[in-house]
Amino acid sequence: MSRKVATELKIELVRRGLVQADVARATQISEAKLSRILNGRALPTEYEIKALAKVLRLHRDQLLSMSMVTPALHTIG
Repeated sequence: MSRKVATELKIELVRRGLVQADVARATQISEAKLSRILNGRALPTEYEIKALAKVLRLHRDQLLSMSMVTPALHTIG
């Protein structure tokens, strides 16, 4: 999972007033694994994506689409 996705997930946690421990408990993802996901060092499983989507009240495809966003290319004239 890219750092951009990890950042977006962190933003969603803050938006909803959640902390990692709460999300880990609600998703049954270990705090260590969730930390790695949120820091872009681990990829979530399909189960974890579904669990995160449910807790964050996002559609699973929203989480998946975060990783498909590519930065705009800029050229210097």
